[in-house]
Amino acid sequence: MPPPLPPRPQSLMPSYIDVLPSINSLQGLTPPPLPERIYDFESTYLKPNPLKANVNVVLVNLDKLVDITNEKLTPEGVENVFCGKCLAAMSSFSHDVETTESTVWTCEFCGCSNTLHYQCNVSGIGNDSTFLQASAPDPSETPDDSLVIFCVDISGSMCVTPQVGTAEQAEGSYTTRLQAVEEAVMMSLHYLNKISPTKRVALITFNDQVTLYGDGLSTPQTLQGFELVDKDYLEAQGKQQPIPRCIADSIAALERQLYSLKESGATALGPAALVSVAMATQKPGSKVIICTDGKANTDLGNLEDIKENELYESSKNFYSQIADYAVQHGVIVSVLTIEGTDCRLPELGQMADRTGGKVNRVNPGALYGEFQSILEDDVIATNVKARFIVHTDLVFKYEGDPDHQVLRHVGNVTKDTSITLEFQCKDNMSQSLIQRRALPFQVQVSFTLPNGRHGHRILTQERPITSNSLLVEKNINVNVLQIHCTQLSARLAMEGRVEEARQEAFAQIELIRQVIHQTEDTEQEAIYDDWVNSMSVYGELYDPNQHYTWTFGCANTSWCLSTEALSDDMANVIYRLKNAKNWTESKKKTPEHWQ
Repeated sequence: MPPPLPPRPQSLMPSYIDVLPSINSLQGLTPPPLPERIYDFESTYLKPNPLKANVNVVLVNLDKLVDITNEKLTPEGVENVFCGKCLAAMSSFSHDVETTESTVWTCEFCGCSNTLHYQCNVSGIGNDSTFLQASAPDPSETPDDSLVIFCVDISGSMCVTPQVGTAEQAEGSYTTRLQAVEEAVMMSLHYLNKISPTKRVALITFNDQVTLYGDGLSTPQTLQGFELVDKDYLEAQGKQQPIPRCIADSIAALERQLYSLKESGATALGPAALVSVAMATQKPGSKVIICTDGKANTDLGNLEDIKENELYESSKNFYSQIADYAVQHGVIVSVLTIEGTDCRLPELGQMADRTGGKVNRVNPGALYGEFQSILEDDVIATNVKARFIVHTDLVFKYEGDPDHQVLRHVGNVTKDTSITLEFQCKDNMSQSLIQRRALPFQVQVSFTLPNGRHGHRILTQERPITSNSLLVEKNINVNVLQIHCTQLSARLAMEGRVEEARQEAFAQIELIRQVIHQTEDTEQEAIYDDWVNSMSVYGELYDPNQHYTWTFGCANTSWCLSTEALSDDMANVIYRLKNAKNWTESKKKTPEHWQ
């Protein structure tokens, strides 16, 4: 039998029960330090860095707002009620309080108390209200008989024979500029006769005189000499021109007149543009298509010598006044110039830019395609005005004096016409806004339909707000930011505010690059690369050798670039960017009314 094991030392005895020290005995003890954090979770994930650019942007698709074909009209008897202070309209988001004496609505935009009339019917007001003029003509009795006026340059330089198409094409690809224009106009006449035989077409030409052929069925009228310097006379002559007969009746006569044209003389573009627009005002929704290959060089609207400042400013204002005149009467002006020529597009382009028309420099062989694109872009509404209202703690940027509402005189609206607006918090107001979950936004649009009926539409929405930039990044609509940045930068550049245009463009480019990089969407990256390439124009604009002036009219008294320094190529790019509509073919991200 083995000897017994020696007794186990007390230190090796298992402890099944440990008696915890009393609370009092722990009070004097200092707890051990916490282990050092490898990373700061809160600062890394809960306190994101500020965004590189302002993303408080709204895009309004005006073509959808004024197209009421399938919209339900607000019931008769329901009234618009507007705030007496900020002009916001009541909506389904509004709250009114009834008292024994009256009903009071406290405006959700500015906080003003508005007493409602006891007979006021607001029970049917929603967040999307459309009101139309009571009486309307029968659409079957009002076919589209708007005018299309081709205003064609036949000056001496139109006899130049550029190559049409590519060098690899067959012999006979050389033709004069005028012949290329004649062929494109003739093809357009046949196109209109096929798809819209009731359309009324007129022809006006200009060299050192202006000739009004109308529909080609009557004797042409020629304006020359002192007649070409009298603006009132030119306007009157245009307005009293007989309404052309429909293209189905006049196409043969127009073809004869078109192919009888000969190149010679100077370029009375200014008088011809005014007469053409004046004639088009007889039918709202009409179009004027100006095609030229050189600078206007007669007295009215002369752009030949822009170094004489007084003459230049007078001519620039002349084309601006034509644009205003066209907008007031619902006329769309498009300006096409021949590739490789200098026509002072920065000034001429105003007429197209302000009226909803197209601006482009075109190879003579591509003229018909441009004409067709213009003819297909029908007017949806004219005399369009859009008022946008946000909460009084917010203000709009780049819209003149900082305010929480802005009124845009849009004029003509065609397919895909949109506007963008950028807003931000008032100084020292961000903390009060953070306490709110959502803010109201409202757009009020007034318009005139092609049948002459006047309409008014009010759309109100509430949108959630946040100060969390990570959450914002995940929900950014890149397409909206691209459109806004493109339009805004181009607008600032055309106003001469080059430095601001560059800053806005590059800040948004960097932000969108960061957002797209996180999504790893190859299709979106390709669209982004194309967009960035188009925006590179703002890097080219800032040239230390260019003619810059110190202008206090510019925001932040920044360095400004005079439009005199813009070339036709540069102006063409900027005008097209200014009217950018969509940078992606994906319809799932296209906002229905606004974003």
